[in-house]
Amino acid sequence: MKLITSILLSLMFYGCSITTKVPSVQSYRLSAPKVSEVTSDVCKNLTLEISAPQANNLFYSFDMHYIEDNIKEGSFTRSRYSVPPAESVFSILNETLSDIDMFKGIVSYNTKARSDLILYTTIIDFMQYYNENNSSYSKVSMNFVVLDSKTKAVKNTIKKTITVKFEKNDALDGFIALNKANHKVILELVAWLETSCK
Repeated sequence: MKLITSILLSLMFYGCSITTKVPSVQSYRLSAPKVSEVTSDVCKNLTLEISAPQANNLFYSFDMHYIEDNIKEGSFTRSRYSVPPAESVFSILNETLSDIDMFKGIVSYNTKARSDLILYTTIIDFMQYYNENNSSYSKVSMNFVVLDSKTKAVKNTIKKTITVKFEKNDALDGFIALNKANHKVILELVAWLETSCK
């Protein structure tokens, strides 16, 4: 009887010591595209203020959302953004436009410095779309408006939408495609911005 009791107690303590290994949560960060320094001097005598992006609350969240079969919306439980997409877009715009030396200066919206132009960004879509038959893709869609700071008149406006396909239906491949789509949107924005200085 003592032997049985000892075995049962041993099993109980052994059971309590077993730990369940929970998979870690992967965080993904959007990166800035590689852009060559702009040689044109069309915007060199102007300062640009970059406003914080307007976006759905989804895009100010750390959660990585997706659309499945064009009707079901969800979010990954083991994958997330290290920085919410809307905040990343704001940082990337500041970093990229500062690095390429297109403008006399780049001014953030939360400073009191004056600027000649204001760039407003609206994030329309920033999502992964999962479908069958290898037709999954990531989509980035943004609307850009350039205003004259003094007159508040709209100088230029454009909508940029880029989709990038991916094969593996997982968060990593979807995110890589999303990052590439964002790079293309930013690169096209840089080329377009020159026309707003004329």
